[in-house]
Amino acid sequence: MVARIIHDIRNPLGSMELMASLLQKELAGDKEKENILNHILFSIKNIDNILNNLLHYTRSPVPRFKMISLKQITDKAIYVLSYQIEKHNISILTDIQDNLFLWADETLMEQVFINIMLNAIQAMREGGAIQIKAISRDQNMEIYISDNGPGISPENIKRIFDPFFTTKDKGTGLGLTIAHNIIHAHDGEISVTSYPGNGTTFTIRISTGRRVKVETSDTSCRR
Repeated sequence: MVARIIHDIRNPLGSMELMASLLQKELAGDKEKENILNHILFSIKNIDNILNNLLHYTRSPVPRFKMISLKQITDKAIYVLSYQIEKHNISILTDIQDNLFLWADETLMEQVFINIMLNAIQAMREGGAIQIKAISRDQNMEIYISDNGPGISPENIKRIFDPFFTTKDKGTGLGLTIAHNIIHAHDGEISVTSYPGNGTTFTIRISTGRRVKVETSDTSCRR
């Protein structure tokens, strides 16, 4: 039922995004009207992100594996959040080489980056910085997403991945839960370290190589 409702919402939402994008091209150079359209496009992306999280929560994520560029999915997540980044005066620092690749689901991994970065942005209302760094170790990769925000209290950090847990006035409390579930669906690990007043760092450990998975229904294998 949730999937049907999301589908019904996305149909007109897609039309709204298309029309707003066309208007944006037509009104190029008119800063005032461009700003209004940026607000509209951001709101559409925000709704779509909420729908993605809801869908991922009601359905266990099933990755469609392929080799993907870590830099490309990071850049795309930054682009999706560009309005929020600019609005809240956030600096983005990346240290990701072009030759770093993951054996993962592109759409799901993009959602992980969006959710973690959006959590950081919402915590830094008066501006700040987010740093994304990746280190390849054998057939595994460690990805660090850090911010210099207010940090998380010890009592709250224990519940950070719990569904519907949030300390914010707005939000579903599903973003980090979804990120956690997606990483575990990739047989990876995600952890968080934070101290009040000293920022927060999410660490993701995930495979960079192919794995053979045995299907439960027969004796065939899928790569």
